Amino acid sequence: SIPSEIGLLSVLDILSLQKCDLNGTLPTELGSLGQMTDLNIASNSLSGKIDVIANLSSLVILFMYENQFKGSIPENIGNLDRLQQWDARSNRLLGPIPTGLSEMTDLAQVYFNQNSLNSSLPTEIATLPLEQFRVNSNRLSGSIPVEIWSMTTLIDLDLKSNSLTGSIATEIGLCSDLQNLILDDNQFSGTVPSEIGELKWLTNLDLGENPLITGTIPEEFNNASQLATIILCNTSLAGTISDRICDATRLIVESTIECDCCETCT
Repeated sequence: SIPSEIGLLSVLDILSLQKCDLNGTLPTELGSLGQMTDLNIASNSLSGKIDVIANLSSLVILFMYENQFKGSIPENIGNLDRLQQWDARSNRLLGPIPTGLSEMTDLAQVYFNQNSLNSSLPTEIATLPLEQFRVNSNRLSGSIPVEIWSMTTLIDLDLKSNSLTGSIATEIGLCSDLQNLILDDNQFSGTVPSEIGELKWLTNLDLGENPLITGTIPEEFNNASQLATIILCNTSLAGTISDRICDATRLIVESTIECDCCETCT
């Protein structure tokens, strides 16, 4: 385990304990390391709550993935207002994504995937300069706040395998730098907005396993010239894929979609 004496290292700024076969909980004394900027405790068997981390107000990088941390993310986590990278994937965290994230005004990368978070997506995150936001494989519900589509810094959005509902808003066209949009295995409904064609850097689009998505493939997909992969398995989409999209894209679709170049979903 991490010894309580760690708190005596008051000027410690970098602590890397990745893959050290650690177990037990985080000692409260860890919270006294107010000058620490880089904490890596990933790939261990650490458990318990993470409340003490909210005291490390100088953190810039926090890697705590692949452990057994549980409980909710503390609302005062916004104390980490210098944080830029936070990787907490593959733990047992539950409860809401705290609105306190909005106080982390430099936060660019968030990986909360493979936990048990069970709230809606907070509107407040739209104020952040996020580039990567991965919260796939949780228990999130509700719709995608329309404000998220105004995040012009966002490159990678992965919401796969949750219980999200509602339609994909036409405002998605405002998310101008988006490259990867992974929305499969949810409960989205409605039609696919033609504004996706305004995403000139979009490379990967996965809308599969959303059987309530209906309508046809927007012709405007032709304008998303960087598209390399489109996955539309187990939706209620129909219609025809144009030859222009076929020329540069790998497509995996249902047999209800007419397409000479596509792979059929299995």
